[in-house]
Amino acid sequence: MKRLWLLLLAFICAGTNAQDEKTSLINNLRLEVKGHCGVVYPHHSFIRYLVNSNVSGFELSLTTDSYGKSYWDELYRYPRYGVGYLMSSLGNREVFGNSHTLFLNLEIPLVPKERRLWASYQFCLGVAYLDQIFDLQSNPVNIPISTHLNLYGSLRFNANFLLTDHSEISMGLNLGHYSNGKTGITNYGLNAIALQLGFKSEIQKKRYTVRTLTNKNVADRHSLGFQLNGGWKTDYQYQGDHYPVVSFVGEYLNHFKPKFYGGIGLDLFYDGSLGPDKAAKFELDAVPADNFRAGCHASVMARYNKIYLLFHAGYYLYYHYAPYSKMYGRLGIHYDINSRVFLSFTVKAHSTVADFFEWGVGYRLPLKDEAL
Repeated sequence: MKRLWLLLLAFICAGTNAQDEKTSLINNLRLEVKGHCGVVYPHHSFIRYLVNSNVSGFELSLTTDSYGKSYWDELYRYPRYGVGYLMSSLGNREVFGNSHTLFLNLEIPLVPKERRLWASYQFCLGVAYLDQIFDLQSNPVNIPISTHLNLYGSLRFNANFLLTDHSEISMGLNLGHYSNGKTGITNYGLNAIALQLGFKSEIQKKRYTVRTLTNKNVADRHSLGFQLNGGWKTDYQYQGDHYPVVSFVGEYLNHFKPKFYGGIGLDLFYDGSLGPDKAAKFELDAVPADNFRAGCHASVMARYNKIYLLFHAGYYLYYHYAPYSKMYGRLGIHYDINSRVFLSFTVKAHSTVADFFEWGVGYRLPLKDEAL
Protein backbone atom coordinates (compact mmCIF):
# COMPACT_ATOMS: atom_id res chain seq x y z
CA MET A 1 0.00 0.00 0.00
CA LYS A 2 2.87 2.38 0.83
CA ARG A 3 4.37 1.77 -2.61
CA LEU A 4 1.01 2.47 -4.28
CA TRP A 5 0.73 5.84 -2.51
CA LEU A 6 4.29 6.73 -3.50
CA LEU A 7 3.54 5.79 -7.11
CA LEU A 8 0.38 7.93 -7.10
CA LEU A 9 2.30 10.86 -5.62
CA ALA A 10 5.02 10.50 -8.27
CA PHE A 11 2.37 10.47 -11.02
CA ILE A 12 0.73 13.67 -9.68
CA CYS A 13 4.09 15.43 -9.35
CA ALA A 14 5.07 14.40 -12.87
CA GLY A 15 1.82 15.79 -14.22
CA THR A 16 2.02 19.08 -12.32
CA ASN A 17 5.67 19.66 -13.27
CA ALA A 18 5.30 18.74 -16.93
CA GLN A 19 6.50 21.45 -19.29
CA ASP A 20 4.82 20.19 -22.44
CA GLU A 21 1.11 20.98 -22.60
CA LYS A 22 0.60 18.19 -25.12
CA THR A 23 1.51 15.51 -22.60
CA SER A 24 0.33 17.03 -19.32
CA LEU A 25 -2.89 15.56 -17.94
CA ILE A 26 -3.02 17.79 -14.87
CA ASN A 27 -3.63 21.55 -15.02
CA ASN A 28 -4.59 22.15 -11.41
CA LEU A 29 -5.78 20.04 -8.50
CA ARG A 30 -8.89 20.37 -6.34
CA LEU A 31 -9.66 18.40 -3.19
CA GLU A 32 -13.35 17.87 -2.48
CA VAL A 33 -15.10 16.55 0.63
CA LYS A 34 -18.76 15.50 0.34
CA GLY A 35 -21.45 14.21 2.63
CA HIS A 36 -24.21 11.90 1.39
CA CYS A 37 -27.71 11.32 2.73
CA GLY A 38 -30.41 9.32 0.94
CA VAL A 39 -32.31 6.09 0.55
CA VAL A 40 -32.05 2.69 -1.12
CA TYR A 41 -34.46 2.54 -4.05
CA PRO A 42 -36.16 -0.91 -3.90
CA HIS A 43 -36.52 -2.08 -7.49
CA HIS A 44 -37.91 -5.38 -6.14
CA SER A 45 -40.57 -5.65 -3.44
CA PHE A 46 -38.54 -7.95 -1.16
CA ILE A 47 -35.77 -5.31 -0.94
CA ARG A 48 -38.28 -2.84 0.52
CA TYR A 49 -38.78 -5.07 3.56
CA LEU A 50 -35.04 -5.37 4.19
CA VAL A 51 -34.33 -1.64 4.26
CA ASN A 52 -34.53 -0.26 7.79
CA SER A 53 -32.45 2.94 7.66
CA ASN A 54 -31.36 5.77 5.39
CA VAL A 55 -28.19 5.81 3.31
CA SER A 56 -25.38 7.98 4.65
CA GLY A 57 -21.73 8.37 3.79
CA PHE A 58 -18.82 10.60 2.89
CA GLU A 59 -16.64 11.07 -0.17
CA LEU A 60 -13.14 12.34 -0.94
CA SER A 61 -12.12 13.19 -4.50
CA LEU A 62 -9.21 14.75 -6.35
CA THR A 63 -10.01 16.49 -9.65
CA THR A 64 -8.35 18.63 -12.30
CA ASP A 65 -9.63 20.95 -15.04
CA SER A 66 -9.22 20.31 -18.76
CA TYR A 67 -7.92 23.35 -20.62
CA GLY A 68 -8.21 22.68 -24.34
CA LYS A 69 -5.66 20.01 -25.20
CA SER A 70 -8.15 18.80 -27.79
CA TYR A 71 -11.27 19.98 -29.61
CA TRP A 72 -13.35 17.84 -27.25
CA ASP A 73 -12.44 19.88 -24.16
CA GLU A 74 -13.86 22.99 -25.77
CA LEU A 75 -16.91 21.13 -27.07
CA TYR A 76 -17.82 19.96 -23.54
CA ARG A 77 -17.08 23.35 -21.86
CA TYR A 78 -13.78 22.17 -20.37
CA PRO A 79 -14.84 19.31 -18.06
CA ARG A 80 -13.24 18.22 -14.82
CA TYR A 81 -12.02 14.68 -14.26
CA GLY A 82 -10.39 12.79 -11.43
CA VAL A 83 -10.51 9.97 -8.88
CA GLY A 84 -12.47 9.49 -5.68
CA TYR A 85 -13.30 7.32 -2.70
CA LEU A 86 -16.83 6.83 -1.35
CA MET A 87 -17.82 5.12 1.91
CA SER A 88 -21.55 4.61 2.31
CA SER A 89 -24.12 2.62 4.25
CA LEU A 90 -26.70 0.70 2.20
CA GLY A 91 -29.93 0.82 4.20
CA ASN A 92 -29.36 -2.13 6.55
CA ARG A 93 -26.04 -2.50 8.36
CA GLU A 94 -26.57 -6.16 9.35
CA VAL A 95 -27.76 -7.39 5.94
CA PHE A 96 -26.15 -5.11 3.30
CA GLY A 97 -23.27 -3.67 5.33
CA ASN A 98 -21.21 -0.74 4.03
CA SER A 99 -19.66 -0.05 0.65
CA HIS A 100 -16.10 1.16 0.01
CA THR A 101 -15.74 2.44 -3.54
CA LEU A 102 -12.84 3.68 -5.68
CA PHE A 103 -14.01 5.42 -8.85
CA LEU A 104 -13.11 7.62 -11.81
CA ASN A 105 -15.32 10.61 -12.56
CA LEU A 106 -16.01 13.07 -15.35
CA GLU A 107 -17.94 16.27 -14.58
CA ILE A 108 -19.35 18.16 -17.58
CA PRO A 109 -20.57 21.77 -17.12
CA LEU A 110 -23.96 22.79 -18.48
CA VAL A 111 -22.85 26.44 -18.43
CA PRO A 112 -19.33 27.96 -18.28
CA LYS A 113 -17.55 27.30 -14.98
CA GLU A 114 -16.51 30.95 -14.71
CA ARG A 115 -20.01 31.92 -13.59
CA ARG A 116 -20.66 32.39 -9.90
CA LEU A 117 -23.36 29.69 -10.01
CA TRP A 118 -23.03 26.88 -12.54
CA ALA A 119 -24.61 23.48 -13.04
CA SER A 120 -23.13 20.19 -14.25
CA TYR A 121 -23.75 16.51 -14.73
CA GLN A 122 -21.24 13.88 -13.72
CA PHE A 123 -20.46 10.24 -14.54
CA CYS A 124 -18.71 7.97 -12.04
CA LEU A 125 -17.48 4.43 -12.68
CA GLY A 126 -15.50 2.25 -10.31
CA VAL A 127 -15.14 -0.84 -8.15
CA ALA A 128 -16.95 -1.22 -4.82
CA TYR A 129 -16.15 -3.54 -1.92
CA LEU A 130 -19.27 -4.50 0.08
CA ASP A 131 -18.49 -6.03 3.46
CA GLN A 132 -21.75 -8.04 3.78
CA ILE A 133 -22.79 -10.57 1.12
CA PHE A 134 -25.25 -13.41 0.63
CA ASP A 135 -24.51 -16.58 2.58
CA LEU A 136 -26.89 -19.51 3.07
CA GLN A 137 -25.85 -19.86 6.71
CA SER A 138 -24.98 -16.41 8.03
CA ASN A 139 -26.80 -13.97 5.71
CA PRO A 140 -29.47 -15.80 3.66
CA VAL A 141 -31.72 -12.75 3.12
CA ASN A 142 -29.07 -10.67 1.32
CA ILE A 143 -30.28 -11.77 -2.12
CA PRO A 144 -29.26 -8.54 -3.93
CA ILE A 145 -25.49 -8.90 -3.31
CA SER A 146 -23.46 -12.12 -3.40
CA THR A 147 -19.86 -10.99 -4.01
CA HIS A 148 -17.63 -8.57 -2.15
CA LEU A 149 -16.39 -6.90 -5.36
CA ASN A 150 -19.02 -5.13 -7.46
CA LEU A 151 -19.18 -2.64 -10.29
CA TYR A 152 -20.26 0.84 -9.19
CA GLY A 153 -21.78 3.37 -11.55
CA SER A 154 -23.55 6.64 -10.88
CA LEU A 155 -25.08 9.64 -12.61
CA ARG A 156 -25.00 12.91 -10.71
CA PHE A 157 -26.51 16.36 -11.17
CA ASN A 158 -24.67 19.19 -9.41
CA ALA A 159 -25.10 22.89 -8.62
CA ASN A 160 -21.81 24.66 -7.83
CA PHE A 161 -21.35 28.04 -6.17
CA LEU A 162 -17.99 29.86 -6.27
CA LEU A 163 -17.06 31.19 -2.83
CA THR A 164 -13.67 32.54 -3.91
CA ASP A 165 -11.36 32.10 -6.88
CA HIS A 166 -9.98 28.98 -5.19
CA SER A 167 -12.95 27.37 -3.42
CA GLU A 168 -16.59 26.47 -4.00
CA ILE A 169 -19.47 24.56 -2.50
CA SER A 170 -21.66 22.07 -4.33
CA MET A 171 -25.08 20.49 -3.91
CA GLY A 172 -26.37 17.62 -5.97
CA LEU A 173 -28.34 14.44 -6.54
CA ASN A 174 -26.54 11.10 -6.90
CA LEU A 175 -28.16 8.08 -8.60
CA GLY A 176 -25.92 5.08 -7.86
CA HIS A 177 -25.99 1.36 -8.63
CA TYR A 178 -24.02 -1.65 -7.33
CA SER A 179 -23.92 -4.94 -9.26
CA ASN A 180 -21.65 -7.93 -9.89
CA GLY A 181 -23.10 -8.56 -13.36
CA LYS A 182 -24.16 -12.08 -12.35
CA THR A 183 -20.55 -13.21 -11.98
CA GLY A 184 -21.79 -14.61 -8.67
CA ILE A 185 -25.17 -15.71 -7.34
CA THR A 186 -27.35 -14.04 -6.47
CA ASN A 187 -27.34 -10.65 -8.19
CA TYR A 188 -30.25 -8.25 -8.08
CA GLY A 189 -28.00 -5.30 -7.23
CA LEU A 190 -28.74 -2.24 -5.13
CA ASN A 191 -29.82 1.25 -6.19
CA ALA A 192 -29.12 4.25 -3.96
CA ILE A 193 -30.46 7.79 -4.33
CA ALA A 194 -28.68 10.43 -2.25
CA LEU A 195 -28.43 14.18 -1.80
CA GLN A 196 -24.88 15.51 -1.62
CA LEU A 197 -23.28 18.56 -0.04
CA GLY A 198 -19.62 19.24 -0.70
CA PHE A 199 -16.76 21.70 -0.38
CA LYS A 200 -13.96 22.03 -2.96
CA SER A 201 -10.64 23.75 -2.42
CA GLU A 202 -7.87 24.34 -4.92
CA ILE A 203 -4.60 22.81 -3.72
CA GLN A 204 -2.51 23.49 -6.84
CA LYS A 205 -2.98 26.54 -9.07
CA LYS A 206 -3.67 26.49 -12.79
CA ARG A 207 -0.60 26.38 -14.99
CA TYR A 208 -2.26 26.69 -18.39
CA THR A 209 -4.80 29.16 -19.71
CA VAL A 210 -7.85 27.92 -21.56
CA ARG A 211 -7.17 27.30 -25.24
CA THR A 212 -9.72 27.62 -28.04
CA LEU A 213 -9.18 25.45 -31.10
CA THR A 214 -10.62 26.75 -34.35
CA ASN A 215 -10.38 23.57 -36.43
CA LYS A 216 -13.53 21.55 -36.99
CA ASN A 217 -13.74 17.93 -36.03
CA VAL A 218 -13.68 15.62 -39.05
CA ALA A 219 -15.54 12.37 -38.49
CA ASP A 220 -17.06 9.42 -40.27
CA ARG A 221 -20.59 10.74 -40.71
CA HIS A 222 -21.94 7.30 -41.65
CA SER A 223 -20.35 4.00 -40.61
CA LEU A 224 -20.95 0.34 -39.96
CA GLY A 225 -19.79 -1.18 -36.69
CA PHE A 226 -19.00 -4.83 -35.97
CA GLN A 227 -18.26 -6.14 -32.50
CA LEU A 228 -17.52 -9.47 -30.80
CA ASN A 229 -18.04 -9.74 -27.03
CA GLY A 230 -17.43 -12.41 -24.43
CA GLY A 231 -17.92 -13.00 -20.72
CA TRP A 232 -19.36 -15.40 -18.16
CA LYS A 233 -22.25 -15.59 -15.71
CA THR A 234 -23.80 -17.81 -13.06
CA ASP A 235 -27.24 -19.42 -13.10
CA TYR A 236 -30.21 -18.85 -10.81
CA GLN A 237 -30.17 -22.33 -9.30
CA TYR A 238 -27.64 -21.61 -6.50
CA GLN A 239 -25.17 -24.23 -7.67
CA GLY A 240 -22.69 -21.49 -8.47
CA ASP A 241 -21.80 -22.92 -11.89
CA HIS A 242 -20.31 -20.51 -14.42
CA TYR A 243 -21.34 -20.43 -18.08
CA PRO A 244 -19.85 -18.66 -21.11
CA VAL A 245 -21.70 -15.84 -22.86
CA VAL A 246 -20.85 -14.60 -26.35
CA SER A 247 -22.49 -11.91 -28.45
CA PHE A 248 -22.05 -10.40 -31.90
CA VAL A 249 -23.22 -6.88 -32.74
CA GLY A 250 -23.64 -5.33 -36.15
CA GLU A 251 -25.01 -1.80 -36.47
CA TYR A 252 -25.30 1.27 -38.64
CA LEU A 253 -24.25 4.56 -37.00
CA ASN A 254 -25.02 8.14 -38.00
CA HIS A 255 -22.70 10.78 -36.49
CA PHE A 256 -25.39 13.48 -36.60
CA LYS A 257 -23.78 15.88 -34.09
CA PRO A 258 -20.13 16.35 -33.04
CA LYS A 259 -20.94 14.82 -29.63
CA PHE A 260 -23.56 12.27 -30.58
CA TYR A 261 -24.20 9.15 -32.68
CA GLY A 262 -27.49 7.40 -33.33
CA GLY A 263 -28.01 4.00 -34.91
CA ILE A 264 -29.81 0.72 -35.33
CA GLY A 265 -28.41 -2.78 -35.22
CA LEU A 266 -28.76 -6.53 -34.84
CA ASP A 267 -27.55 -8.73 -31.97
CA LEU A 268 -26.80 -12.44 -31.77
CA PHE A 269 -26.42 -14.00 -28.30
CA TYR A 270 -25.13 -17.29 -26.96
CA ASP A 271 -25.87 -17.76 -23.24
CA GLY A 272 -24.73 -21.13 -21.90
CA SER A 273 -26.85 -20.82 -18.73
CA LEU A 274 -30.27 -20.83 -20.42
CA GLY A 275 -30.44 -24.55 -21.19
CA PRO A 276 -29.50 -25.67 -17.66
CA ASP A 277 -31.89 -23.05 -16.23
CA LYS A 278 -34.78 -24.47 -18.29
CA ALA A 279 -33.92 -28.04 -17.26
CA ALA A 280 -33.79 -27.13 -13.56
CA LYS A 281 -36.99 -25.08 -13.50
CA PHE A 282 -39.27 -27.23 -15.63
CA GLU A 283 -37.58 -30.66 -15.49
CA LEU A 284 -37.32 -30.66 -19.26
CA ASP A 285 -34.43 -31.77 -21.43
CA ALA A 286 -32.31 -28.85 -22.64
CA VAL A 287 -31.56 -28.53 -26.35
CA PRO A 288 -28.77 -26.42 -27.97
CA ALA A 289 -31.32 -23.94 -29.36
CA ASP A 290 -32.25 -22.90 -25.80
CA ASN A 291 -28.96 -21.02 -25.48
CA PHE A 292 -29.35 -18.83 -28.59
CA ARG A 293 -31.24 -15.57 -29.04
CA ALA A 294 -31.33 -12.81 -31.64
CA GLY A 295 -32.60 -9.25 -31.38
CA CYS A 296 -32.58 -5.75 -32.80
CA HIS A 297 -31.69 -2.50 -31.04
CA ALA A 298 -31.67 1.28 -31.29
CA SER A 299 -28.52 2.95 -30.03
CA VAL A 300 -27.31 6.34 -28.82
CA MET A 301 -23.65 7.17 -28.13
CA ALA A 302 -22.02 10.27 -26.67
CA ARG A 303 -18.36 10.81 -27.60
CA TYR A 304 -15.56 12.53 -25.69
CA ASN A 305 -12.33 12.19 -27.68
CA LYS A 306 -11.53 8.44 -27.65
CA ILE A 307 -14.24 7.53 -25.13
CA TYR A 308 -17.84 6.72 -26.05
CA LEU A 309 -20.71 6.26 -23.60
CA LEU A 310 -23.37 4.05 -25.19
CA PHE A 311 -26.92 2.94 -24.55
CA HIS A 312 -28.84 0.23 -26.46
CA ALA A 313 -32.57 -0.46 -26.18
CA GLY A 314 -33.29 -3.87 -27.71
CA TYR A 315 -36.05 -6.36 -28.42
CA TYR A 316 -35.67 -10.14 -28.93
CA LEU A 317 -36.77 -11.27 -32.38
CA TYR A 318 -35.86 -14.95 -31.85
CA TYR A 319 -35.63 -17.08 -28.72
CA HIS A 320 -36.25 -20.76 -27.95
CA TYR A 321 -36.39 -20.28 -24.21
CA ALA A 322 -37.09 -16.89 -22.60
CA PRO A 323 -36.87 -16.64 -18.80
CA TYR A 324 -36.71 -12.84 -19.02
CA SER A 325 -38.70 -10.10 -20.70
CA LYS A 326 -38.53 -9.57 -24.46
CA MET A 327 -36.86 -6.21 -23.91
CA TYR A 328 -33.17 -5.84 -23.10
CA GLY A 329 -30.68 -3.02 -22.76
CA ARG A 330 -26.97 -2.28 -22.81
CA LEU A 331 -24.98 0.41 -21.07
CA GLY A 332 -21.26 0.71 -21.46
CA ILE A 333 -18.09 2.31 -22.78
CA HIS A 334 -16.10 2.08 -26.01
CA TYR A 335 -12.47 3.18 -26.21
CA ASP A 336 -10.75 3.84 -29.55
CA ILE A 337 -7.43 2.09 -30.13
CA ASN A 338 -7.21 3.92 -33.44
CA SER A 339 -9.68 5.45 -35.91
CA ARG A 340 -11.17 2.03 -36.72
CA VAL A 341 -10.51 -0.46 -33.89
CA PHE A 342 -12.05 -0.08 -30.43
CA LEU A 343 -12.33 -1.94 -27.14
CA SER A 344 -15.61 -2.29 -25.29
CA PHE A 345 -17.02 -2.95 -21.84
CA THR A 346 -20.81 -3.14 -21.48
CA VAL A 347 -23.47 -4.36 -19.07
CA LYS A 348 -26.41 -6.21 -20.63
CA ALA A 349 -29.57 -6.04 -18.54
CA HIS A 350 -33.28 -6.80 -18.38
CA SER A 351 -35.18 -3.99 -16.70
CA THR A 352 -33.09 -2.99 -13.65
CA VAL A 353 -31.30 -6.35 -13.27
CA ALA A 354 -27.90 -6.93 -14.89
CA ASP A 355 -27.70 -10.10 -16.98
CA PHE A 356 -23.94 -10.19 -17.61
CA PHE A 357 -20.82 -8.11 -18.27
CA GLU A 358 -19.35 -8.10 -21.79
CA TRP A 359 -15.77 -7.44 -22.82
CA GLY A 360 -15.25 -7.01 -26.54
CA VAL A 361 -13.36 -5.71 -29.54
CA GLY A 362 -14.88 -4.01 -32.55
CA TYR A 363 -14.23 -2.43 -35.93
CA ARG A 364 -15.86 0.57 -37.65
CA LEU A 365 -16.14 0.70 -41.42
CA PRO A 366 -16.57 4.28 -42.68
CA LEU A 367 -19.14 4.88 -45.41
CA LYS A 368 -18.66 8.63 -45.89
CA ASP A 369 -16.37 11.29 -44.33
CA GLU A 370 -17.75 14.75 -43.60
CA ALA A 371 -16.81 17.65 -41.36
CA LEU A 372 -19.34 18.31 -38.63
